[in-house]
Amino acid sequence: MASSTSVAVQQLETLLREKLIPWAQQSAPLIWLGTPPRSALPLDIREEPMPPLPPARAFADIQTARRWKEERVNSVNVPILGCVYAGNVDYVIRAAPGQEGRQWYVPINSGSFFLIPPDTPFLDGSDPPPDAPYERGVLLYLRRDGIKCHSYTRDKGKTWLHPYLFVYAPDAWLPAERLFREMQRHNGPPDAVIYHYLSLILCLMLRSVREGNASTLKIPRDPIQLDTPENAPYPLSPTPQETVQMATEYIAQHLKDSTLSIKDVAFHVGLSNGHLNRLFHQEKGETVFAYLQARRLEEAQNLLATSTFSIRLITYLCGFTNPSHFSHWFTRNAGCSPSDFRRQASKDV
Repeated sequence: MASSTSVAVQQLETLLREKLIPWAQQSAPLIWLGTPPRSALPLDIREEPMPPLPPARAFADIQTARRWKEERVNSVNVPILGCVYAGNVDYVIRAAPGQEGRQWYVPINSGSFFLIPPDTPFLDGSDPPPDAPYERGVLLYLRRDGIKCHSYTRDKGKTWLHPYLFVYAPDAWLPAERLFREMQRHNGPPDAVIYHYLSLILCLMLRSVREGNASTLKIPRDPIQLDTPENAPYPLSPTPQETVQMATEYIAQHLKDSTLSIKDVAFHVGLSNGHLNRLFHQEKGETVFAYLQARRLEEAQNLLATSTFSIRLITYLCGFTNPSHFSHWFTRNAGCSPSDFRRQASKDV
């Protein structure tokens, strides 16, 4: 007799192969459940004023999640990709603590995907009446080390939770990050680039499932404490030193990106801007912004001294879009213009 784990994995593989991947490849509806929610579809999104949410401490056993018991809403600090694959449901989105108190009801129909940004308080469905038709959905928590899967079934007012699965798929993190950033800044209908990232995440997930890299989570144990493969690229419970190292590696990889911000770096390591800055002060004695500026200055000086690249090209290679702006910035930080620095470096050689 097949174990509950193997049955759940088989069901997930079938769901990915027969529904989620074909829908993504056919540009199924994709809805942004941020604050406020937005959609290219003519959805009847209802909004009502609510008392502001108070600050909430993390779960005692799940450091990445928060719960407001009275309002029955939760939040996690990673993006959530969801899909309703049978029936329909209203998702409830609340304004985060510190924001004006509001609540939105967003109808999600069968065959629709949605993306919930990190730290967004949400409730996956208001209480259905006893005679409401069933609905089925799946939530994919897009973590650095893999994807946590949470599927559910509601039938006649009752909710049935399927086994939580963890799919070890660290190579899905990069397209997941790009999907989130594209959806964050995209105001119109999702375009081909967005659906490419969505399909890629699901295909990589399916490949990992077929390779046997899926296991059942122990509930209610903290998912951070799961037994996952030892060759994960990053530690699942990193120390402050390891977190700063992850951040510096990410900065080095994206130094040419003119849109790189502290928020991007903090999102990559799963922390708030303020928390990451505090860790940088503790480990390096400077802010993330100061570290980024220093690394760009080092790269610019290295390229000016060792290459024959034009200053315009070096401008772009160091994450700037305007050569004049780059020249002023370099002069302010290095004490001389890029041309003078290059001439002095050639004399020293």
